[in-house]
Amino acid sequence: EKVAPGQMLGCSPFGYYDGGRPHGCHCGAWSTSCPMQTCAATQAWEDNCLAPEAAALGFTSLSRSWHELPASSLPAPAAGFKDHPSQISLCLYWLPKPPNPTLPPLPVDVKLPTYANLHFEGASLRDCVMAGSSQTNIEAAKQALQAALGEPNVAVLSVHCGSFHALISGPTDQVQRAQL
Repeated sequence: EKVAPGQMLGCSPFGYYDGGRPHGCHCGAWSTSCPMQTCAATQAWEDNCLAPEAAALGFTSLSRSWHELPASSLPAPAAGFKDHPSQISLCLYWLPKPPNPTLPPLPVDVKLPTYANLHFEGASLRDCVMAGSSQTNIEAAKQALQAALGEPNVAVLSVHCGSFHALISGPTDQVQRAQL
């Protein structure tokens, strides 16, 4: 309001996520152009289209749309709005785009586990269902499968009945040998 007195119909912070950092400021203006707009603003997002006063506030880009207002919605008289009293612009003054969130870099020596789906022929649906019928049976089936695979660091993560499938993970060399 200090930079463009009397030109804004109202402004509010704009953000994509409720409670998050604002991404800009959304304002209405009673004209076909936005206050502090320096270009034709023909694109949805305009860089280099703001007066130095807007840049001094931290804004970097502008999005603008304008709409014709029905005569019944206009105040009478429309004093102070001599140029385009029947049009309103919706102006979004953008702040610099925040960086995309990323995961922290992994140390070079981190070894991620390898996963494999194993399919077992000859296991009946009844045997598979029995293996998963209680926590005791589940643990016994996992231990028996791990012993049969002969790889001490391979973990049985899940078993799927229908045909007998097991998802395992562990060091790459051990998972590869378990698949043989």
